[in-house]
Amino acid sequence: MDVKSQNKYIYNDTTLMMKLKLCYFGDSVICNNYDALELQIPLPECSNGEYHTYIINDIYYIVNPADGAYSGSGGGTIYLYKKTENEFVLKDEIWGHFDKKNYDLENGFFYYYKTDKSDLTYVDYQYKFIVNTEKERFEIVQTKYKHWGEKEYKILDKS
Repeated sequence: MDVKSQNKYIYNDTTLMMKLKLCYFGDSVICNNYDALELQIPLPECSNGEYHTYIINDIYYIVNPADGAYSGSGGGTIYLYKKTENEFVLKDEIWGHFDKKNYDLENGFFYYYKTDKSDLTYVDYQYKFIVNTEKERFEIVQTKYKHWGEKEYKILDKS
């Protein structure tokens, strides 16, 4: 399938973010989707963050909210939604530092980073991923790594 003409990027689409229930705009405060009352909290205000959306095949939406409610020092949540006739369904999510400057929208390649600090020799990992439309989830297609102090990433051999 030729995805080149069907992929696009949208920045801070407040209406879309409210439909996805990631933030609210105006006076109508919206709470998260938890059923238990004690877990319901107000969503962040849309104007307080940045919302990056990458649309794949006009159906799949990769959303990276750059907002304190969805991110921290270890990265942030990257969501995958599928658009159906009248709603958006959350299909997958990953945690890491989404690379908003390094992506290939035309071919559907995206990148995120994580740092493993569980040992004294910290390791940075770079993950190249796609949207697997058959499985309706993110799929890592390449992993690179480097130890702190090294300049170049090495491809992690999966064998």
